Amino acid sequence: MGIYKCVASRQREQSRCPFIYKIALDKFPYFVIIIILFFCNSLRDLPCLFHFCKEERESQMARQKGIRLHELDPDQFGPEEDLPDNSRHGSNDDSVVEEEAGLVPSPKLPDVSSTLLADETVADKVREGAEKVRTWVKATLAALSQVARGSRELQEIRAPAVAEAERKLNRFLKEEEMPAYRRAAWLGLFDFEFSQELKNREEVKGLLSRLVAEGRLVETTDGPIKGYKDKADEPEPAYAFSDEAQFGDPEMWEVSSLYRQCRQRAWEATGKARTDEARELMKQSELSVEEFLEGKPGIFTIGIPPEPIVNLTTDSIIAWRGGGTLQVKSDGQKIFPLAATGNIQASVQEAKELKVHLFRDFLSWETPPFIKELPIEMAKKIQLLWHLLQRGLRAAEETRQLQAVKDEMAILVTVTPSEFFLEDKPGICLAEYRGIWEELVPDEEKVNRRPNLFFSVERFSQEGEEGDQMFIRLVQVPDHLGDFFEACSGEYPEGEQFGGCPQPLRAVLRAIYGQTMKAAQLNGKTNG
Repeated sequence: MGIYKCVASRQREQSRCPFIYKIALDKFPYFVIIIILFFCNSLRDLPCLFHFCKEERESQMARQKGIRLHELDPDQFGPEEDLPDNSRHGSNDDSVVEEEAGLVPSPKLPDVSSTLLADETVADKVREGAEKVRTWVKATLAALSQVARGSRELQEIRAPAVAEAERKLNRFLKEEEMPAYRRAAWLGLFDFEFSQELKNREEVKGLLSRLVAEGRLVETTDGPIKGYKDKADEPEPAYAFSDEAQFGDPEMWEVSSLYRQCRQRAWEATGKARTDEARELMKQSELSVEEFLEGKPGIFTIGIPPEPIVNLTTDSIIAWRGGGTLQVKSDGQKIFPLAATGNIQASVQEAKELKVHLFRDFLSWETPPFIKELPIEMAKKIQLLWHLLQRGLRAAEETRQLQAVKDEMAILVTVTPSEFFLEDKPGICLAEYRGIWEELVPDEEKVNRRPNLFFSVERFSQEGEEGDQMFIRLVQVPDHLGDFFEACSGEYPEGEQFGGCPQPLRAVLRAIYGQTMKAAQLNGKTNG
């Protein structure tokens, strides 16, 4: 029992030690305190004293490093972070301190005063400072974006630094008196915004709407930034830059180029996503077109091309019906929608949710069925399914016929497109333009669109006015392009980049050359 009392008494004494030692250390050196303890027969307290001294020394070091959360400088802000463990109690880990504090410091700009004696040396300093401002703005926006995507707790911790960063950002964008610095800040802003990897046109439209709401862009009738129009006969949305940007032609051109690249990446991302989805649906198809029409049960997948809506009065396209890939299931008599990709995806999903079906026999009708007994929404979805299948089946038949023509042309082919266009080899090539060729009709305000632009063309050597020369001639042209190449039925000196050929053959050959070169570069076959 006496032992327990002794231990308890000892613990109470040690609990009072830090307080007593704190007072003593403020008045006397360590060796004086040790002498006092010796004469007081209290040397047993020496371990407690040494332990306290060690803790006090570590505490002082931590305070000197200034790593308590409330002592962090709001200017030290940026994207690389998770707060260190036990951050509210300090730490002696230098790496943690650097990670927490070393983020996006403000740019150090030259002190330039306005004077008539300023020369190009001063202007060079301003240009260097402007580049620093642009870099800082872009880095700060990236940091703000990353914090915005973080957890609520992280956003709360970063709130003071975020507020300070936004204050400095707005000062450069709206209050900066040096025009070069103000322009650089706006260039950094648009550089950041239009460097984002957007997935589709809706995300691009959302970005433009946000920039308008924030006062970065202004809606106008004729601006350098072009948006998307929902209908072909509507004016194209356009946007100009805020007057606060103080942009001239070079800045407008640069930002417009950044936007076009952003829009192109979004278009390519959309195309890739749709292609991948369509390929997956095609893999699941169990029926050919013939088997589907004959009534064999199974899953059937077919491509649906977009279809123009034409104004019969002006013979101009006013809108487009969307296309994509359609997957249905047939039991031999009834056809049920399963899935779709592209612009028709939402409508097909609605038809699936309504659980509508189309009788296979309706596909032989010249007009879509309308079933009065059904609710109007279900009746419309049945008509939609009929229209989509009819459009897809017509396109499949056209593709079959065109492929037969290509196969016939291929019999005479002696060189590949790569050999013909990139290596200038003589011989016969099957040339095809990927996409829809558009031509402006002379003296008319309309554009002709020509899909399925392919033909066979020959390069051959023949004696000309300057000795042996390479000539170009069309070998075979499909019937649907007869009027298009009507003026190109002769033999023509090739010239530089097919310059000896008449139009439109010259333009088409140059365009196919560009597509062939790009494909080769993507495949790593050329360094050009």
